[in-house]
Amino acid sequence: MALCACMMIYNIAYTIYSRTTEKNIEKQKNGFIKKVRNQISLLESGITLAAKHRKYLYSKLRWVHNLLIFEQILDEQTKQIRNEYFKNIRYIFYKLALYYQKTDSVKKAYFAYIIGKYKIEDEIGKNILTNTLFMFLDEETMYCRDNALRAIIKLGNIKNILEVLKRIKKSKYYFSVEMLYENLLEYNKGKQILAEKIWQEFDEFNENTQIAIIKFITNYKLNFSEEFYNLLEKNIVNNKIKVEIIKYFKDNIYDKVEKLLIDYAKLT
Repeated sequence: MALCACMMIYNIAYTIYSRTTEKNIEKQKNGFIKKVRNQISLLESGITLAAKHRKYLYSKLRWVHNLLIFEQILDEQTKQIRNEYFKNIRYIFYKLALYYQKTDSVKKAYFAYIIGKYKIEDEIGKNILTNTLFMFLDEETMYCRDNALRAIIKLGNIKNILEVLKRIKKSKYYFSVEMLYENLLEYNKGKQILAEKIWQEFDEFNENTQIAIIKFITNYKLNFSEEFYNLLEKNIVNNKIKVEIIKYFKDNIYDKVEKLLIDYAKLT
């Protein structure tokens, strides 16, 4: 009887505690949403964000569940308002980057995702966010590496993209062709210019990266007929890369390559 009474008291106490905790969490969540929305409304009215709001955001965004709520709030806004908001709060992301460097891989992965999704850039002369993303490339968790790679590419700095593709060759972790190719597709600026810059250092990349680059060029039908023809003619690449180059010429007619393609066909 005593044991049953204790269990009953425990269950009642736990139920009350759980409901109270849930209410407190919901209250804190609603309070966070209200404060961020109010500040965005002030920004829309032409009023500069208060310094205390930036401090408040930093204290809240160190928790991943608040980052998730923050993402939902931002997605409600227009691109113009989001960009203006980030100009006002960009500094706290430098502090957050230093904080998330010391967290686990799952939290790092989500932070990298936020940086990439909203294209939060370093100010000129600062490389805190960029350096943080490069650090995340060495994380054991694939999702963290993937999100860091995607963020670097989405930010669109060609110098950084070249650097990250070179680092992959030296990495102890595996980056698949599919991961590299799909992330290269996230680049939305001058694709021909990016491809030309990458091509200048093509030999510096590993096989998977080279294949992903060729697939990227093929996908957007960029002007690389002469470059690809020269690779085939010199016969200096392996069969996997040759196959990807041949796929390029399926939709990119180039008279000079016709004889080489016929010769390859005879060998199969």
